[in-house]
Amino acid sequence: ICKGIAVAVFFGSMNSGKRGFQIGFTVGLGFALIENLQYILISFGGGFSGFALTSLIRGIGSIPGHALWTGITGFAVGVLAAKNNQKLILDDKKQNQVWKLFDPKTGNEINNNLISANRATLTPIDEQPHEWFTLPNNVPVPKMQDMTGGIRPPSNVLFALITAIFGHALWNGTAVGVAWFSGILSQSEGISIVASLITNIVMVVSVLGIGNMILKGVAEEDETTFPN
Repeated sequence: ICKGIAVAVFFGSMNSGKRGFQIGFTVGLGFALIENLQYILISFGGGFSGFALTSLIRGIGSIPGHALWTGITGFAVGVLAAKNNQKLILDDKKQNQVWKLFDPKTGNEINNNLISANRATLTPIDEQPHEWFTLPNNVPVPKMQDMTGGIRPPSNVLFALITAIFGHALWNGTAVGVAWFSGILSQSEGISIVASLITNIVMVVSVLGIGNMILKGVAEEDETTFPN
């Protein structure tokens, strides 16, 4: 929730969910770096083995997770910000909008005085000519980049926040649970450490795979347009 609030600080500068995801991803990375530094400094009290294990697990495991979870929240905040900022822009345009007519032949502005004085000389505004081009059949047409397989993050802020919390809780619960359960079964600290390392590697690979699909889904959004 605190990371979501940190993302919301940049609410006014977001114009799309993609921009929100980028900001959320950066906030998550910053949090992970500070948190890891804290854990690593505390681990000095447990001797070299505790320091080495903590540094390895924290360095490999927590950074991509924090970035991805906060990025998901940031995407929803960005979508909400885009809708809000679009409304403000449209309202401002409506208040300051001025319509003017121009004679297409003379280029002069058409005002009430000119209409009254020269009503008979005004010409209708003809549609501007267009040039149409047709590509031969043997010329290949460039295609858009294939973005299939992407996962679009939730656009609802509450649902996105719940998704991020669930992902973070699942990560921590799995890491702690595997270490505890393997230690109970084997009664060996070495086996527990190996099980923790393997679990962290599997989780990192899984998060990177899911994160890659989410990045594809986020990339499909056009920053130049606001969501409906």
